Amino acid sequence: MLINLPLPTPEMAAAPQLPRNAFTIVPSDNNTFSAPVAVYVGGAGAVMVLPWNAESEVTYEMLAGAIVPVMVRMVFFTDTTATSLVGSY
Repeated sequence: MLINLPLPTPEMAAAPQLPRNAFTIVPSDNNTFSAPVAVYVGGAGAVMVLPWNAESEVTYEMLAGAIVPVMVRMVFFTDTTATSLVGSY
């Protein structure tokens, strides 16, 4: 059965879009993402990231179940102690 959805309105266009893809993040001191990525932290700890529009890294102390408060270009292996990292875009 097809569910008819309402046609987009200006209000819907302004609403934030949910990510369409997710993947396991393996922290690396060399690899960068080709598009801005949101990072979910499954296990508490530090996450060292390079924010998407920044020139220097930032380290966040995160609780389990939290989302890093910026879109990122890179998640560093060095100084990242948080576990079960999931990227979405």
